[in-house]
Amino acid sequence: MNSLQLCSVLLLVLPWSFALLIYFSNRFFRYALTLVAVVSLAVISVVANLQSASEVHWSLSSSGSQLLLGLDYLILALFTWIGFHTKSWRIALLSIFQIVLLAWISGKLPHAGVPDFRVDRLASLMYLLINGVGGVVAFFALRYIEDEKTTQRRQSLFTALLVAFLGVMNFLVSVNNIEWFYLAFEATTLASFLLIGFRQDEISRKNAQTALWMNQIGGVSILLALALLTVNQNTIHFSTLSRMEGMFPLLPIAFLVIAALVKGAQLPFSGWLLGAMVAPTPVSAILHSSTMVKIAPYLLLRLAPLIAGTWLSFSTILLTGVVYILAGVMALSENNFKRVLAWSTVGLLGLMMLTAAIGTPQAMTAALALMLFHGVSKALLFLQAGVLEKVFHKKNIDEFGQLIRYAPITTFFINVGFLSIALPPFGAFVGKWLGLATASSGMGLLQLLLPILVMSFGSVVLSILYFKIMGVLAMKMEAHYRSSNSRAIELEKLPWVYLCSGFGLFGVLALAAIFIAPILANALVPAVNQLLGSQTVTPWLWADGLSIGLGFTTIYFWQILLAFLLVVTVPPVFYLLLLRNVDIVKEYACGEKFASNFVMYSYSGGRKVERLHNRILALLFAVILLTGVIGQ
Repeated sequence: MNSLQLCSVLLLVLPWSFALLIYFSNRFFRYALTLVAVVSLAVISVVANLQSASEVHWSLSSSGSQLLLGLDYLILALFTWIGFHTKSWRIALLSIFQIVLLAWISGKLPHAGVPDFRVDRLASLMYLLINGVGGVVAFFALRYIEDEKTTQRRQSLFTALLVAFLGVMNFLVSVNNIEWFYLAFEATTLASFLLIGFRQDEISRKNAQTALWMNQIGGVSILLALALLTVNQNTIHFSTLSRMEGMFPLLPIAFLVIAALVKGAQLPFSGWLLGAMVAPTPVSAILHSSTMVKIAPYLLLRLAPLIAGTWLSFSTILLTGVVYILAGVMALSENNFKRVLAWSTVGLLGLMMLTAAIGTPQAMTAALALMLFHGVSKALLFLQAGVLEKVFHKKNIDEFGQLIRYAPITTFFINVGFLSIALPPFGAFVGKWLGLATASSGMGLLQLLLPILVMSFGSVVLSILYFKIMGVLAMKMEAHYRSSNSRAIELEKLPWVYLCSGFGLFGVLALAAIFIAPILANALVPAVNQLLGSQTVTPWLWADGLSIGLGFTTIYFWQILLAFLLVVTVPPVFYLLLLRNVDIVKEYACGEKFASNFVMYSYSGGRKVERLHNRILALLFAVILLTGVIGQ
């Protein structure tokens, strides 16, 4: 067993071990064990990346395989019980159908001697995202959950579920066997059901059930793909999919793409992710940043070499492109901060899958960069939503007026979170830039115009959204805020756990921005080359020290550093110095009353058109299946 395999095994075993200990611990040991778990998992993930130059493979014994198959049936039986217990016939019927289909498939599974575990550079990078960002969220949850009206035992349960969730995700990105991938897929569905329904009120239960039945559709799609692979291709491993031949070779891939789209909350399946916003904020943070929805772009990256240049690729680009734009527009109609972030995630997941589906090295690198750096940014934003909820008792954007005056640290983190998605030199922006560069070269006219138009328009809409919220943070929304001390700016007093979590994620974003060149050239590009099974003779992207080279363009380190300093320092300087002696209130109107008030929310037709575009996008899901039948 080499060092990479050892790290992978530890990342599979340790989260469950720590979760079990955390569940049975008191407050002191819950903090201590969670901190040890977070640090150890992050360190092991870093070591795994340093050892990931060559991938490792291994398998379990036949008894181990049977045990995992038994866990499949156990989870599906639990889903069936939940369906009958809650009188949700959709959950029950989907579960029973999966049990029957899995029983039929398990009798025909091939025994080809292909390794069931495969850990490569992509899996190692996912370890960093899952255990690094997910670990910070679990640490943040220690303090957050203490402000919930619940018992010490349930507080331990909540933290244990978050840590165990990391283990499930580590397993999912480590497997080569698609049947085991299905097990992990359904295990994440179970974890999200438990976490979304944690508060046990009526709306939490309802939204947890929605998440369960919607994600089960993704599970059905994986089983249908497995059935086709078993019967027609005699293979159930990701590493052998490139050898498929015969009738309809792309149809099982189309089912896997649909599973990814469902897990990625693409319209019309966005309801489960939006409904998850009723859960405690750490649940939202971990679902959006490092687990659950990141399965979608991860799976598309695995499948991208198989679908590049096909009609299946084009239909996927079309659907995710439409979602990218619509999600941004829908976000403009929201006032609840967490729902705004949720729509933003839906849109950016669409962009990640769009760039992955293009299938070129540049586009796949863009998707990988977006997936990793978006996770850090979105975790930071959701954690600040939790701070606003528990410390300042604010959930809606129209309550954020003059937040800079009494919460400058929280405001700073929110600004950094949005700017790290929208502006250079942060990784999420670099991912969009690489995507546009890819779409602008080497493609046909239709294939060129569609991604460019989608990326450009969608990015503009989301940028409007981000800067709108940033503007609200400095504005006085109500006249009664005016007082003799309204100009004073005081640092808020936050729990040390909240401060450490926020500064930790900010530190990751800062280091990733400064060292973006070697990260891209030495980590992301090799991971994509390994996926494609190629070593590019003339590299299309390289690092010259800390400068980035792309084609005939070079972005020098001084430009990267200057952009970083401007993005990080200009907003606080503007707030703290230029607005220090400015009292932002409405003009004096001699007592006149105004019947209307101009506000910044620019779209209000979302609810009426949502049903219409859900139907249209449901048709696009059918088109994806059709293109799977058509093949090339």
